[in-house]
Amino acid sequence: MKIELDSSGILINGHEVSFPTTKDELSKILGEPTRHYYDSNDWRIIWDELGVYASGIDISTIMFIVKDQEGFKYTPSHLFEGELIVDGKPIQDYAEPAVKVEKYQVRQARYRGEETQPIFSYTLGKNFDYKEQADESKYVLQKIAGEPIVFKDFNFKLAVIEELMYQQGLLTPKFDVFEFAQLYKGRKIDVANEGYAPIPEAVEYFKNLEIDTELADKVTSIEQDGGNDIYMNIAPQWGGDDSTFDVKSFDDVAAFPNLKHVTLFRIDEALTESLKERGIEVEEL
Repeated sequence: MKIELDSSGILINGHEVSFPTTKDELSKILGEPTRHYYDSNDWRIIWDELGVYASGIDISTIMFIVKDQEGFKYTPSHLFEGELIVDGKPIQDYAEPAVKVEKYQVRQARYRGEETQPIFSYTLGKNFDYKEQADESKYVLQKIAGEPIVFKDFNFKLAVIEELMYQQGLLTPKFDVFEFAQLYKGRKIDVANEGYAPIPEAVEYFKNLEIDTELADKVTSIEQDGGNDIYMNIAPQWGGDDSTFDVKSFDDVAAFPNLKHVTLFRIDEALTESLKERGIEVEEL
């Protein structure tokens, strides 16, 4: 077994791995674990023959056990005998307790944390001191190559964006208001205090965001909910109990031939009938 960590990432037996990962993903590389069970409020995953231990559903660390550890109940039956290479050197060549390389790190663990004690495991996981350099152009809108959909009702557009951006991942980048605020140069946006109402710059971003007509066929349902990501990225503290995001006109549905179901904050009887005439099922939240 060979683990390699360098500035490009992690390879386990030649396969790229990133955190968090899952048991299923690791099993594709290491084979099925010999033990997988729930204990002490978490899932325990052990590859006995390899000397490897992990825990959780979303796995953020992998332990390689190199010495029996008194009191550690999840010790594999065999010790890790593979290679753990960090920046081209065996981990044993490093004296420091944590070797950090970009996003990831390898930490050594000693019995009772005492320097005089031998190392009993190496833990591969995230380097929480690492901060990715923000791409300042991430939220600079570009004109699309295709034909943009023209919306009459902005709140209907927001509901479409919820589906295409946050549910289907077809609109990128996925807008994050906190990241947007950090990158925004026009003024300091205090998301925590301003977010009880729509933040003007976030609203302007979505008003100017173009959606290609080719994506219209992908929208089969629209589900308004107070916790939708789109609303939490425009007014994160919004309580959901007013008409801020109510759709007033459904003229825009004509652009979405496969739309068959909508769930709305509030239902207007006349609008509901017009939707039903188009073969669209309507529900009130």
